[in-house]
Amino acid sequence: MVDGQYCNGPATQPSGPNRSHNFRRPSNDKHGEMSVLRWTTTSAVNADVVCLLFLHFIGPFSMESEGTTSQPLGNDAIGTLIARIDALGRDFAQRIEDRHDALRRDMKSDIDAKWTEISTFSGRLDRVEISALAVKVHCSNLPLKDSTMGNNLNATSLLDNASIKNIMSLSTDNAFRLPSPLPSWPSGGYFASGFIDLGGLHVSQISSLSKVWSAHEGGPDDLGSTFFEPTNLPNGFFMFGSYSQPNNMPLFGWTLAGKDTSGGTLKMPMDYTLVWSSQNLKIKQDSFGYIWLPIPPEVYKAIGHVVITSPQKPSLDKVRCVRDDLTDACESHDCIWGTNGLNVYSSRPRDRGMQALRVPIGAFMVQNNGAADALDCLKNVKANISAMPNFNQVQALVKAYSPLIYFYPDEEYYNSSPTSSNLPQGGSNDCDYWLDLPTNDASKSKVNKGNLLGATAYLHVKPMFGATYTDIDVWLFYPFNGPAKAKLEFMNIALGKIGEHVRDWEHITLRISNFNGELQGVYF
Repeated sequence: MVDGQYCNGPATQPSGPNRSHNFRRPSNDKHGEMSVLRWTTTSAVNADVVCLLFLHFIGPFSMESEGTTSQPLGNDAIGTLIARIDALGRDFAQRIEDRHDALRRDMKSDIDAKWTEISTFSGRLDRVEISALAVKVHCSNLPLKDSTMGNNLNATSLLDNASIKNIMSLSTDNAFRLPSPLPSWPSGGYFASGFIDLGGLHVSQISSLSKVWSAHEGGPDDLGSTFFEPTNLPNGFFMFGSYSQPNNMPLFGWTLAGKDTSGGTLKMPMDYTLVWSSQNLKIKQDSFGYIWLPIPPEVYKAIGHVVITSPQKPSLDKVRCVRDDLTDACESHDCIWGTNGLNVYSSRPRDRGMQALRVPIGAFMVQNNGAADALDCLKNVKANISAMPNFNQVQALVKAYSPLIYFYPDEEYYNSSPTSSNLPQGGSNDCDYWLDLPTNDASKSKVNKGNLLGATAYLHVKPMFGATYTDIDVWLFYPFNGPAKAKLEFMNIALGKIGEHVRDWEHITLRISNFNGELQGVYF
């Protein structure tokens, strides 16, 4: 379940090495620290764990009184100490919670005051924009720097649920944009040309989306979802279906449109089947919404649904079906929305390896009362990679999107380059370890600290999704990974050698659209 709503997970479990984080809130804990064990224990079991950590890493507790020598703690004394630790944690947690409640009340009051002030100035501004502005202003001036919450407080943690819904409920009305416009890429090939040839079928990625219908409850964060259709299609291109996304994030999506360049790759549907309607449902919605599935001609397939606000069937000329040799299997992915037996998911190709030819189309999949409509994605049948960037274009992409890496202020182990000075030398394979630190202490310290000034980043550029995307893997080499730490609210305890190991390769993946060169995903 998602916040008590429908969409209890994808119908097919996601697979593959990459993970997007579009659309989860990050931890406030510092680099490399564990966030499981905390002072604010609420049970004897947790208190025992905390106490055992101290006994193991600090040594036996002892108790002295005036005129006596130290004695090891007995079971009764340990129990008393555990109780005192637990009481201390409860008191500390309560004081932090009281401070947060006070900040939350103050910020809500300031937001309401800002709304009154600005709405007097202009009746056209809407509540969402004002609330978001107030949060930004106040959070940028927050005096609190609370070590129990990391280095700063998350803005939404200071607001009650009603205020959060006011801020987020219309977020799809505001499209997400990168902070700078796309640069002009070096010429050559078909990279960033606006279309890609899949083999007699040209496809274009359309991010100009027009709102069709919205529900305002259900799905992630119980904020509903919005359905769109592509607009401003290039001449001769037709839509394959509608696009949808949850309302708990700004609009950041696209869907493909296609143009038949060889004759026979696209055809109009023969009819439509009504998959679902909100007409008889008592839900928060703009109007009534209807989801239609095109019925394709023989040897053609429908690859998208059509959403409209009329009980009348859509025009047959509205979408196109695709010849089946240009399609392949896809699967449901992230939950978009769910209500009253209906679940809506995003879709993605089932085969997503570097050599895979399947192409996502930005469509959604529907599961109604347990029955799912089988939709396919597209396929690059000619394995055409002409839309991949050339060397000069890769250099321009790296210059535009290279990540800035910030190290934790107390970082001890930096990256370097894997050279002969920090790799094992000589010896033979003892079937135990291939890599290890030098035995000499001075050399060991020099190697495991890394060499940031001489460090090199290594790039692996590869096609994804039938060469409609380029993945740039940025690899960093670390000679040594330091020990883990347990975070106990206001202190960190090193866990001995737990977590230590030699030779770590870390990477960041940049996913770039070959249609226009836009950065559309980052994976860690």
